[in-house]
Amino acid sequence: MLDKIIRERRTIREYTQEIPPLELRKKVAEAGLYAPTATNSQPFLIRELSKDEVASIQNLMEKRYEELLAAAESCEDKKVAKVINFYWRFSKPVLAAPIVWLFLGEKTPSFTQRLQDAGLISYTEAKASSAMRISLGCVIQNMLLKAKELGLGSGVYSAPFIFLEKDESALLEDLGIDSQKYFPAEFLTIGYPAENPDRPHSKTLDEVFKYNE
Repeated sequence: MLDKIIRERRTIREYTQEIPPLELRKKVAEAGLYAPTATNSQPFLIRELSKDEVASIQNLMEKRYEELLAAAESCEDKKVAKVINFYWRFSKPVLAAPIVWLFLGEKTPSFTQRLQDAGLISYTEAKASSAMRISLGCVIQNMLLKAKELGLGSGVYSAPFIFLEKDESALLEDLGIDSQKYFPAEFLTIGYPAENPDRPHSKTLDEVFKYNE
């Protein structure tokens, strides 16, 4: 059963407008609690957004999208505008989904950070960020697989943050979230699929697994 869910899960970008019941949404969120995280810290918060809140975010994103396109006109690299449009293309499904979650990570110092502060090791910010992202990724994967088991579609998106960077702290405060404690990590969408995407191209096992005979 698990193997089937793993193989058949797809990112869904088109949903029906039927709202999944709260009971199912809670089951999806609860699955995240059983994911492995560094020192079992479970460093995440899920904030379900209302339609009005999504509309407000859409307004911010559209304004910044136009600003970036205008700024791109003066760039020497003429492909910058294409990159901006690429990010916009993969932001729009978030705005149309029946259920949108803002997935946040905690800004808590790790044990490794404490060793660095004591001058015992050298640990870059990039490595610390990577460790946090791994924990959050495990949480998200649990929720995506649970959604599939329940007959729901789901998607995970970071592209919208390109258009929210300037307004990030104010956005969190407007949502009642302490921006000193949390940072926005991803948007998750949940709903009943209105599409059945084909399996995307993937690497072969031999390309990614170097094993001993």
